[in-house]
Amino acid sequence: MKFPASQPVIAALCLLLFAAVWLWQSPSLLGGKIGSQELDAYLAVIEQLAMPPQEKAEALQRLRRWGETDDGRPFYMVNMMRYREALLRYPGAPDNNMTPEASNRHYEQSVMALVFKVGAYPLAAGNVQSESVLPTAAGHDNWGRMIVVRYPSRRAFFELLTDPAYRPYAPYKFMSMDTALVPAEVEFLWPEPRWLAGGILLILFLGIGWLRAARAGS
Repeated sequence: MKFPASQPVIAALCLLLFAAVWLWQSPSLLGGKIGSQELDAYLAVIEQLAMPPQEKAEALQRLRRWGETDDGRPFYMVNMMRYREALLRYPGAPDNNMTPEASNRHYEQSVMALVFKVGAYPLAAGNVQSESVLPTAAGHDNWGRMIVVRYPSRRAFFELLTDPAYRPYAPYKFMSMDTALVPAEVEFLWPEPRWLAGGILLILFLGIGWLRAARAGS
């Protein structure tokens, strides 16, 4: 069987594209863990975000503790949010007449491109259907919205927060949502069965077609 002259070129391009995506999703292979000076620089920029004053100091401390234990690996950020009854007004926040739902929607739609830019992407997002179906501690219930985002590294998360394009949109979330951000490791992630079955069948279909074409041309 004789391959067309372009076949090795196509194979090489596919390998390069695969390597680029792999590095994009595994930046620690080149960048390593966050250093102390790098973390200081990130936090200095994050401190300039228009955050509620009563939350900023504690948020910066928690971000520092988390950044200091960077392992360079991907993680999943679980966003559990409650809509505020009305927009929270504080110094530096934009003056608008949106509802909390509209303000958060504006935030999510505006920052999605920035999320993809750092190699992150949402796995699931949606409004909560009801209270917890099991009893839980006070303050751990009555969430309004949930989002799970996969980040390739903690550096990617800090890059998002310190992106100059992110700064104007951050207050729209702080104003509208009471938010718990919980970073988590994932021990396994099972693909959606419909997409898994479709992918396997597509590969099988293309493989059979390639074998038939190769035999016909030999």
